Amino acid sequence: MGLYRRGKIWYIRYQDPNGKEVRKSTNQEYKKTAEKILAKIQTEMAEGKYLDKQEKPVMTFSSLCEWYWEHHGQHLKSSGIRGMLNRLKDFFGDTRLTAITPETIIEYVQYRKSLKKLSPSTVNRDLQQLKSMFNLVITYKRWKKVLENPVSYVKLARENNQRVRYLDKNEIDRLLDCCKAHLRPIVFLALRTGMRQGEIFKMRWSDVDLKKRQIFIPVSKSGESRRVPISPDLLEMLLSLPSRLKGGHVFPSTMPRRGPDSKSGSTDPYVDVKNSFRQALKLAGIEDFRFHDLRHTFASHLVMQGVDLNTVRELLGHHSLAMTLRYAHLSPGHNHEAISKIDKALGPFERHTTGTPTGTVENLEKHKTG
Repeated sequence: MGLYRRGKIWYIRYQDPNGKEVRKSTNQEYKKTAEKILAKIQTEMAEGKYLDKQEKPVMTFSSLCEWYWEHHGQHLKSSGIRGMLNRLKDFFGDTRLTAITPETIIEYVQYRKSLKKLSPSTVNRDLQQLKSMFNLVITYKRWKKVLENPVSYVKLARENNQRVRYLDKNEIDRLLDCCKAHLRPIVFLALRTGMRQGEIFKMRWSDVDLKKRQIFIPVSKSGESRRVPISPDLLEMLLSLPSRLKGGHVFPSTMPRRGPDSKSGSTDPYVDVKNSFRQALKLAGIEDFRFHDLRHTFASHLVMQGVDLNTVRELLGHHSLAMTLRYAHLSPGHNHEAISKIDKALGPFERHTTGTPTGTVENLEKHKTG
């Protein structure tokens, strides 16, 4: 390795890890700066991180999935990462990263849509995950100059996240009456707090402060913690749960934990209650409703009771008010009731029509003829 000068510019000369001699300009006029560039290359080669601009990555997509899971995916809070990686791996398999193009990504999108009816947001989550994986491996393995992210050239589908489906009081009563014993307190808590399904299943009694009447959520969807107040009726329900005397999860699964390390009688939390919730909806005669819509129901009834949107935002744990604005115009009946209050405040029209308006009609006729 060494430095040499041509005119005012310093050049470097060295052998790459394959024994090939490399000569290149540093584009620097100062020797000390050129020395730093050469020293950086020496360090990279000593640490095995050196990558020449002409070297192309040979990693396959399957290897990328394994690398991503080991260095990043398994540390994420989301429980759906593993399944998403498996779906992507099934399609791309052992294709080299350099062979995955924007056209290949579009083929994947079409393939996903052909399997079953998916919402645009579901497909977009796949693309965003794929884009994140490429960005990470490009950065960590120093391929910024030799490998582009193909997902960057694929446009995400337009999403409609304004769906607001909520239950009225009669539907709520029917649903709770049709829930099985293990499901009823879960649904009741969702309706009284607006908590997400994952937050409810992860709840531990150590996160519930019955004296201060609040539930602590260590990590929410936004990655931040928040505290949810407990209403008097919810407090009564929580006090009635048998799991309170045992500690651990508030809603432990009825299935015992398996494995050599499991303690006798210990249980895991629920993963989902899809089947029992679907059955309860069917018995209650409620259609087009998901568990997440219990959160919409909570927020909707707060708004219809006159709670301001910013307070609803805080209770739901939304970062911005924009997310909460979907609840601003929920019920036409509620809006008509609200707008009628302006009449009470300002008075009726008749109070301004006593007597004959002076010259109004006459002046109008004069303007027409003149």
